[in-house]
Amino acid sequence: MDLACRRGIVADVRRALARGEDVNQRDDYGCSALFIACLQGHAPVARLLLEHGANVHQTENNGWSPLSIASHQGRVQVARLLLHYGADVDETMCDGASPIYIVSQQGHAEIARLLLDHGADLHQARNGAVSPLHASCQKGHLAVARLLLERGADVHQTAIDGASPLFIASQQGHTEIVRLLLEHGSDVHLARNDGISALFIASQNGRVDVVRQLLDQGANVHQSIICGATPLYIASQNGHAEVARVLLDHDADIHLARNDGASPLFAASKSGHAEVAHLLFNHGANLHQSGHDGASPLVIATYCNHAEIVHLLLARGADACQTTNKGASPLFIACARGYDDVARVLLDHGADLHQANNCGITPLDAARRYGRASIVQLLLSHCPKHDVMCLLIGDETDNIIPHKILS
Repeated sequence: MDLACRRGIVADVRRALARGEDVNQRDDYGCSALFIACLQGHAPVARLLLEHGANVHQTENNGWSPLSIASHQGRVQVARLLLHYGADVDETMCDGASPIYIVSQQGHAEIARLLLDHGADLHQARNGAVSPLHASCQKGHLAVARLLLERGADVHQTAIDGASPLFIASQQGHTEIVRLLLEHGSDVHLARNDGISALFIASQNGRVDVVRQLLDQGANVHQSIICGATPLYIASQNGHAEVARVLLDHDADIHLARNDGASPLFAASKSGHAEVAHLLFNHGANLHQSGHDGASPLVIATYCNHAEIVHLLLARGADACQTTNKGASPLFIACARGYDDVARVLLDHGADLHQANNCGITPLDAARRYGRASIVQLLLSHCPKHDVMCLLIGDETDNIIPHKILS
């Protein structure tokens, strides 16, 4: 009978029933004949089975009922039939998902309307307090979201982590749904439990159109998260130049730093985003603004081996000799880490190869200590001959002899 139900052959199903086959018998996966018919959308077969006493509530091994699978697959006629035969419109699976949640997630607006007409609870949330409206907003199903709101869905219902439907839609970049939620009075300032707002998450993910919408509705351009990062900071960190431009056009403070002192320019420099760095330069970013450890944008760009950013910063007037709190200069860092290209850029812009850190270790000392042979030669090539001789004297452990330089 299972094969006949899968294929939708009513006559074969009728013959199987006439032979006395159990209408509620389940296969190894727990699937009944009714479940299979609903899965495939064979309404006439489902009706025949129900007329012969098929259990409308029987679930397969994973907890899927005939109504839940019909809802998932978008089988409108089957869902209507099941409801007529007493299926529970608010039944839930092991994860708490109800039929209205499932159709909201899948975008089946017609079945959503059917379920709501039969009294489905549109506020019934899945485990984690994720509502049907959340589900439609996450997947971008505009028609379902509109229907739920028309039927009274709470636009401010939050998940267990504090995420609102607006937060979810902003995160995913669904501009039409964001507009719909805002039209229904969604609070642009409502943040998740960790302080992340809709504007912050949209900025983080590069959703420039959503960022514009939220700002136009009064979102706070400086609303920061627990660590102090602002939307501009996170957009700079992730390289979203257009988002950063929109935020700056809405008067974002270019100097507003995280709790550890890291500025948007620091973030762009650390991540190697040249376009964002250019944008921040043009809006007056402070090249020398350092974090609490004394690391400037130039220092962090050097540490992360972003030669292009290093060149940009130096060309804009960054101090090649500015150090961290421990006295490490950009050149010292480049030499210690073996970044030839960065070291070359720094030397070309006047970095002091004799500048030692707080422990008295010079860039050349660091290069030797870590076996950076090519950088040792690079440093020596930038020394006058008498300096080269002085630098080499007394270093019995150094096996690197720059013959070409001394010849």
